[in-house]
Amino acid sequence: MSNTKKEAPEKTEKKTQDSRFESEKSGKKFEKAFKGATGGNPYPTDFAKGDDCPKDLLDAAISVGAVKK
Repeated sequence: MSNTKKEAPEKTEKKTQDSRFESEKSGKKFEKAFKGATGGNPYPTDFAKGDDCPKDLLDAAISVGAVKK
């Protein structure tokens, strides 16, 4: 046996990302609270006033007045 020191495998830091931001942002902000499923997630997420609106929810949010055109 040799005294060769084995290096531990490199740990990769897994960054957890809020599911609300998995889809692209539209550049628009919610004007009021809104609930919608985004990024392929089947479960809706609660968005607060001032949150960025994902592109895939933009049309729905505009139609209910949660985002201004």
